[in-house]
Amino acid sequence: MHLVNGREVMSDINDIYAKAKVNLYQKSPVICFIIYNLIVIFTDKLDTAGTDGKNLYINPEFFKKLSPGKRVTLLYHEGCHVLFLHGERKGDRDSIKWNVAGDAVINQKAMRDNCEELDDWVTFDYLNNFLDQNSKFSSYRDYSTEEVYDVIKDLPDNLFEGFKSDVLNGWNNSEAKKNVETAKSMGGSGYSEDSKEFKRMLETLHKPLPWYRLLWNKCEEKAKDDYSWMRPSRRYPDVYLPSLYSEALSCSIFIDNSGSIDDTTLNKFYSQLTAIKAAIHVTNMDVYFWSTEVTDHYHFDYDDPVKIGKIHSTGGTDLSCIKDSLPKTGIVIILTDGYFCDVPEIQNRKDIIWIIYDGEGDLTRFKGTSIRLIN
Repeated sequence: MHLVNGREVMSDINDIYAKAKVNLYQKSPVICFIIYNLIVIFTDKLDTAGTDGKNLYINPEFFKKLSPGKRVTLLYHEGCHVLFLHGERKGDRDSIKWNVAGDAVINQKAMRDNCEELDDWVTFDYLNNFLDQNSKFSSYRDYSTEEVYDVIKDLPDNLFEGFKSDVLNGWNNSEAKKNVETAKSMGGSGYSEDSKEFKRMLETLHKPLPWYRLLWNKCEEKAKDDYSWMRPSRRYPDVYLPSLYSEALSCSIFIDNSGSIDDTTLNKFYSQLTAIKAAIHVTNMDVYFWSTEVTDHYHFDYDDPVKIGKIHSTGGTDLSCIKDSLPKTGIVIILTDGYFCDVPEIQNRKDIIWIIYDGEGDLTRFKGTSIRLIN
């Protein structure tokens, strides 16, 4: 479907666009497929082009002035924003700097695929002009957009004046995911599936349930014998929820306090503990802090508020130190960055929920349920 300022028309711009799509197939059949499934809207409201995951917006005069090769590159670039679900992965990050980071990752890929360079496009070499020697990007290394963003996020905003995001507001998660799922079924993406960017896309595409919802599922398995209305808590007298109820549903949480976890992540985790206790009717909860040994232990009964006092750390991380504290029954959660020597006796337990707060940690090391805690 081709629209100009909201109205369907036929003109030479459609022919130019159609030829560019055909030529894009030579670069990447899958990205070409994604472009074919976007609704293209020609409009002068954008200076160049952009996508919201469902529509592709192109300034027709800008597009006409590009060489045939640059038209292909433009479609390739916008298709990659959809393929890698950049609109959803942005989260609450700065829109311009996130877009610059995504552009750099895409454009490095485009250069490897011999796409004709666009004028003033962002590359790692461009970003290196603003970075100190220890932070510079290598054209030969593999980066995810998240990694690039983390390097440039603290650069002065005035360095990005004049930049406009082509990952547009109002990103349509469901349409973008549907498009990518169908494209993937064609057999590959034209992009190494071992690359960090591809892995991040897959994690977003098949995003696991939030850890507290996974905990709910575990409670169903543990307490499926008694489904009832939750008894009201004295702390939450006005709330009745349909809930599984078990007389002795325990939850043990082990928090890696080796020093690599930041306060923001810990506070997000703490904020959920009381909600978990109330929502799934945990009758008793034990919270352990550990590094090379278990340093602190807090116990909470059902009506106790979750309040964590001062915690200690010995530095380093030794997973084996929690072995004697791990219960054989109930719900067990381990919050960690995953940087420790393997302890198969613990990692092979299928009843443990692992919450990994490192952005790139390998989730396949854990036989139980694992989920990445992404800020």
